[in-house]
Amino acid sequence: MHLINHDVSYVRVSRAPLDKLLAYKKRLGWTAEWVSSWGNDFNYDFHVSFTKEQLATGEVYYNYQMTKDGFDELPGSACSPRTMLATSITPIRATRAATKR
Repeated sequence: MHLINHDVSYVRVSRAPLDKLLAYKKRLGWTAEWVSSWGNDFNYDFHVSFTKEQLATGEVYYNYQMTKDGFDELPGSACSPRTMLATSITPIRATRAATKR
């Protein structure tokens, strides 16, 4: 409600099928927009999901720097003042095996 009053949008993005996300959203009574990046490269482009090859190098680019966290998926958030769009990347998966690249 406070974001809307300031003309700011907020959306969650998760790498799981949309029907699973919407069921979870409904069960928790959440109202914020939630979209799926299932089946596309959004999380990889946003540098919050990493391929096996990237992880094998020992470092990945995350949160504007190289890191040795070693996870295939990490949370992220961004805000663009030009568009006033806030985005949160939430690592929720359908199954661990189904999301491996």
